Amino acid sequence: MVGGDHEIGFVDGSWCTVCFWGKGWSRMSDAFPLRLSHLDPVPYAG
Repeated sequence: MVGGDHEIGFVDGSWCTVCFWGKGWSRMSDAFPLRLSHLDPVPYAG
């Protein structure tokens, strides 16, 4: 994955846009160090 804006789709048809900073990562788990559930509170509401 390269840095920049990316759209992520989910099985329920929803999607979100995220921005990854830096030069990039080889795996998605490196970009998202925390594994969140849809039941978890949003860590940053903006």
